[in-house]
Amino acid sequence: MSFEALSEKIIHLEKRLLDPKIRKSAEELDKLLADEFIEYCTSGHVCNKQEVLDSLPDNEEVEIIPSNFIVRSLAQDVVLLNFETFNTSSGVTLRRSSIWKIINGTWQLFFHQGTKAKS
Repeated sequence: MSFEALSEKIIHLEKRLLDPKIRKSAEELDKLLADEFIEYCTSGHVCNKQEVLDSLPDNEEVEIIPSNFIVRSLAQDVVLLNFETFNTSSGVTLRRSSIWKIINGTWQLFFHQGTKAKS
């Protein structure tokens, strides 16, 4: 797979995670998140995959607009994705980093961190 095709795939997967329908689906999130998944949340809390699956939003339909994607290959089976998001309901911009890794032949999110951008 070319780097351009890989970049498009990783960006597509990340955008799926921002889709409100996917964010509410334990089944879909279970496929996208690695079992070893860790997230450093903007609150400072560190959560794992099970905590994410246990705390799915109910009917929240927040629009999160992603932009400024930068994909970097860290190894043959590991990719770093940096990007920004804008939350239309809170007006908050986050700078985000995601590490995607091939696990059992499938790209899964291994690590994520979101940090509030200075206004």
